[in-house]
Amino acid sequence: MVWFYTVTLIPLPEAVSFTFVVPIITTLAAMFFLKEEVHARAWIALIIGLVGITIIIRPGFYEFKLAYLLAIITTILWSISNVMVKIMTNTDKPETIVAYMSIIMLVFSIPLGTMHLASMNFSDVFWLAMLGLFSNLSHISLSTAFSKADLSVIQPFDFMRLIFTSIISYFAFDEVLDFWSGLGALVIVLGTIFVAPKGKGKYDIGVAKDEV
Repeated sequence: MVWFYTVTLIPLPEAVSFTFVVPIITTLAAMFFLKEEVHARAWIALIIGLVGITIIIRPGFYEFKLAYLLAIITTILWSISNVMVKIMTNTDKPETIVAYMSIIMLVFSIPLGTMHLASMNFSDVFWLAMLGLFSNLSHISLSTAFSKADLSVIQPFDFMRLIFTSIISYFAFDEVLDFWSGLGALVIVLGTIFVAPKGKGKYDIGVAKDEV
């Protein structure tokens, strides 16, 4: 809910760039709470990704905005959620986890939604349906990934989200990716490539052999 409000206040690529603190926090949480072994390549990839985000945000060039605080709150909540999902994959299927999430969010959203009831046309229904479809597919994919590998291995790939978000935002909202954002995105891609498994069937960054 905090995230949905955040993207109404600042451009989508800028909002997404703030959320890339999530992999850092999640990896540290996995190390302390799940006793995961964080390998050197995963640490290096996270550091490279953080450098890329720093290039995009350019600290000191922005005045403080409420949206920035909300974005930080979002990153903390997402990190907690990631750890919880990882724990749940030990006992539940990804589809079950997402089903519970959808049902619980529906129940909690009804009181807030009733305060903003409005008539909807076909276009509204279509986009809400697409949001539900892609959101659930993404959560199922993420939960499945969490069940197959350590959080420290999965998290660096989250940096790729900025690339796709920037491309879609350009065509959908005319939000242009500037030079610094493009440079930061390139750094992020390099970091993601660095952590990617090398060779056929050999994951030397934390994935168990029997999971390959």
